[in-house]
Formats: sequence, C-alpha cells, structure tokens
Amino acid sequence: MSESLVKYLAQRRQPISAHELAAAVLHMKNIPEPAAVTIIARLLEGQKDVDRVSEDTWVYRSILSSPVNDIMYLLVRAQPAHCTRWQEWASFGCVLWSNGRARFSHSISAADRAAFSRDLQSLLLKIKALSPAFVILDGFGNQISLLASAMADLLGEALEAPVFNIRKSAQILFPEASLRTPEQLAHQLDMRIYADGDAGTSLADLQTLWEHFIARFDETGAAESFAQLLQQAAPFDFSPYAFDAAFVRSLPQMPGIYLMRDREGSVIYVGKSKNLAQRVGSYFLPGVEPDEKLIAIRQRIYNLEFHVTGSELEALLLEYELIRAIDPAINRQIQVHERPQRQRGRYPRVILLPAADPGFIRLFCLHPDFGLWHGWLGADHHDEPPASADIWPALVQEISWIKSAAHAGQLIFDFLEGRLPASRELAQLAFTWLGPNQDAVNSIDLRHLCTKEECARILEQYRTHVLTSAERIIAF
Repeated sequence: MSESLVKYLAQRRQPISAHELAAAVLHMKNIPEPAAVTIIARLLEGQKDVDRVSEDTWVYRSILSSPVNDIMYLLVRAQPAHCTRWQEWASFGCVLWSNGRARFSHSISAADRAAFSRDLQSLLLKIKALSPAFVILDGFGNQISLLASAMADLLGEALEAPVFNIRKSAQILFPEASLRTPEQLAHQLDMRIYADGDAGTSLADLQTLWEHFIARFDETGAAESFAQLLQQAAPFDFSPYAFDAAFVRSLPQMPGIYLMRDREGSVIYVGKSKNLAQRVGSYFLPGVEPDEKLIAIRQRIYNLEFHVTGSELEALLLEYELIRAIDPAINRQIQVHERPQRQRGRYPRVILLPAADPGFIRLFCLHPDFGLWHGWLGADHHDEPPASADIWPALVQEISWIKSAAHAGQLIFDFLEGRLPASRELAQLAFTWLGPNQDAVNSIDLRHLCTKEECARILEQYRTHVLTSAERIIAF
C-alpha cells in the first residue's frame, strides 16, 4: 500500500490531502478525515521520497540534488498559452518550489467566469504574499505579459518579480534544436508529451518540465550558465533611459496615448491603450522574448510621455491623428494590419463618453456619409476648453468646446446638414471600434431625432447626471 501511495504522489507532483489519498489509492469512500490522516501517516512513515507539508497533506520529494533548488521559484502556467486578454484564460495555476520540492500548489479553472476572476484575485494575493525570488513560465504564448495585466487589473500592482523563460533558456542546452512548440521542448528533455490539459494536469506537467530542465543542466555541468540565466531574469535595466521603473509603475490605469522619443527628442513610436499602465509596462517586462518591434523600441527609446484620454475611442482616434501628423519611424517600419470594416450600426448618431478632464463630456458625432466631428460639452461654470484639447492639433480645426446643451443641439443639426468639419477616416475607425463596444457607450440615434430642442433636452439630462454622479458611464 505504501508503494501505491508513493507512486500516486509521484505522478501528481503536488501536495495531496490524506482524504484524497485514502479515496484514490486505498479506495476508502466516505472515510472521516481524522481517520484518513491517521492511516496515511502510518503508511507513509519513514518514506524518504515523501514529505509531510502540513497536518493532513503530503507531497512527493524531488530526487534532484542540484544547488539551484536552494533558490525559491514560483512556477506559473495559464491556459490557453496565447490569448488576447487574461480574461480568456481557461485555467491558471502555480507551484511554489524550493529545496527541490513543492511547498504550495493551487490551480483554478474558468468553468464559472465570475468565480474565476474572484479566485484568480485571491491566488494572486497569495502569490504576492509568498514573494518568490523568481517566476518561472514555460515561455510559450504571452503568459508573461498577461500575468502582468492580471496583476494590474485585479491587484492594481505591477509584476515586479524577476521572470524566467524556460523555452528561451533551453536554447543554451539545445542550440541546434527547434523549440517552437511545447512538444518540441518536451521531446528534447526526454519527457512525455507536454500539452494543454485540465488545470491540475497542466500544472503537474509544468512541474515535471522544470525538474527535467534543471536535471539536464546538472548533467551537462552547466551550473554556471544557469546562474547567468537567472541573472538575466533580474528586473529590467532602466539605466539607458531618462525614466525608471517607478515612473512606469506610476502610470495611470486609464485609457490614453503614449509617445516614445529618442535622445534627440524625436518621436519614434506612438501607441494607444485602454490601460496605459498595463500596456506601457509590457514593454519592460523581464523574461519576455522580444520581437522585432520590441527590440527596435528598447534600442532607440530614451524618454517617454503620455496623455490620458477619457475613453479608448478617444485614444484610438488621437493615435491615428498623431501617427499621420508625425510619421514616427518605428510605426512606419511595422506592418500595420487593416482593421476590419464593420457595416452594421453605420447610421447617424452621437456617442457620449467621459472626458479626461473632470466636468467635461466628449461628444463624437458620426455619419456614414459626412464622417466624424467631435466636441467637449462642459459644465456651466467652465469658461474655456479643457486642457486636453491641446493634444488634438491635427483634428481641431476650430474650437469645438460646447458650453451648453442648447448650443450642442444646434451644432448637431449643423453636423447633420454637413456644415461642420468632419473626417471620413476617423469615422471609419470609430464605427469599427463601436461594433464590439455597443454596450459600453451611451448614444443618441440621430435618425429619430425630431428637433434640436429634443436633442438639447437629452444632452442636458446626460450632462447633469454625469457631472453629479460618481459613475463614469450613465445609462438612460
């Protein structure tokens, strides 16, 4: 029986409770927990390959003897390995590893999306409290950047721990091998197929991968090389730049645009994001294998500036205008994929969104024939346009500051009659962005608008509500 218990623990490679061991190996169903603890403790007593990590939990002890096991690591795996947002993860798990064995292991699945976000937040808090020396990921997909995004979104904090990329480091062991897939890496390390699975299996596979990886460095006598790899995984070096990690961490978690400049002050790249802290921080994560764009940015950037906007749409339009006006070198070099042109929802409308400046509302008037015209609707006590108007030099052909809802009603009717300056290119971008964001905005359907007085009444209702409410987006 003892051998069966040890074999089960070795297969699972994570802490297992006495109750699970009794049920899975001894086939004892509905056994009281105290009884299970007593039986399992007696059967595993003296087993050198098994450690008791708590009163009712045991774990298989790694047979590896490498000195690198003296360091504390946090093995992290999320599935799928590559996706657009961390909210698309189907599972997430981590193993705290030190002295050659697992000290803590936990995994969650996303069968219930609301519960997954809550459980992930709790797990990230536990990860933060553990303060591991290194975060270990297999290096496939974009798990590193999405882990940083999850930390920012759920904890409001940056991922500061050094990150170690197994795939990138394995190239030292196998310089001639292609390591483009998890299966190719697993084959080189003489382990069984390493592929997607349920949360627990994926985490166990990562732990086994890590053990084989360390063992191979031991066998080849490359301990010094491994130490150098750990050094490379240290926090990002900001010394060549005019800004530091504290500046990047201080960026707001708000939509906006960012401009990267070289030592001569020339803008080399313009980008936008609905979360500046998350997007800009992703450029300076340790352990990320840089692509052509990231290499160019890291080599040429010296300074960084940003401008907060009230919405992602405003950031998108501003990014487009600035790229067209400045023509930054790196934006020009990178292949830009055409955004899909959505035809649904292309009718005259006004989109109402928050402004970056408190006390203002952004109006975007859209017409499939005329284009896009925009303005700032302010509170009565404002006597001048918001400061953020200054960052729209290419778009603001005249002062588009609207002091009253009545004035806005008149301007909207002027827009419908084609008497206001509008941009067809910006309208294309806005209509495309609006497609998947219909539920995130308030808008006025101009096809059913009868009079400018009716338009002014709706705008006044919205303006009064948004200026006196803590909410940023108000539904009628």
